[in-house]
Amino acid sequence: SSPTLINLNVINNSADRYGGGIFISHCSPAPSLKGLKVINNSTTIGHSGGGIMIDETNNLEFKNIEIINNYASDAGGIMCLGSQNILLDNVLMTNNVGDAGVINLLLNSSMQIINSSFYTNSSLSSSTYHFGIFNITEFSTLNVENSIFQNNSPDFNNYGGGTYSVNYSNTNPIESGIGNIDSAPQFADSANGDYTLVPGSPGVDAGNPDLNGNGISWQN
Repeated sequence: SSPTLINLNVINNSADRYGGGIFISHCSPAPSLKGLKVINNSTTIGHSGGGIMIDETNNLEFKNIEIINNYASDAGGIMCLGSQNILLDNVLMTNNVGDAGVINLLLNSSMQIINSSFYTNSSLSSSTYHFGIFNITEFSTLNVENSIFQNNSPDFNNYGGGTYSVNYSNTNPIESGIGNIDSAPQFADSANGDYTLVPGSPGVDAGNPDLNGNGISWQN
């Protein structure tokens, strides 16, 4: 069976090894995860996935999720091992810290990120292999669209056959790709947890104009 987790708060937990908040392993079919708050979770020193650990689970969707203030030595936010077709849709990640990365994709994992915001996350490592907020390796892939990456330590790091693409997103520094910008996002009140964009923000109406992939711009 496939569990459904909706509007669940996962707060102030710790794990000895993997997945301080949530550990999803070898699930088929994958669970449904919507409206979760994953906050202030951690793993013990030397272990992975402070907020969430995904292990050999495919076709997993995270929708309307907040992942905040989590910590791990390896991937403070999400660790993904050998897992395909992971979707992050309308996800907020802020103030997560990893000694080596905040989201790490390994072992031929694949992830798509849309309509999401990543703000003030930190990777403490200066290693060539783990210095990015996102570390994409071992033939893993990451595709990003319509998202914000600002005020983080370096965002994207790929090596060992890992690849990524970023389009119609607000990144610092600006990434190559279609429709990318580098501008202050102008959140309504990020100091108090409100990351909605104010009218006139450079991110408003700056996403992919072909909303449904039919080749016709929404302006038409």
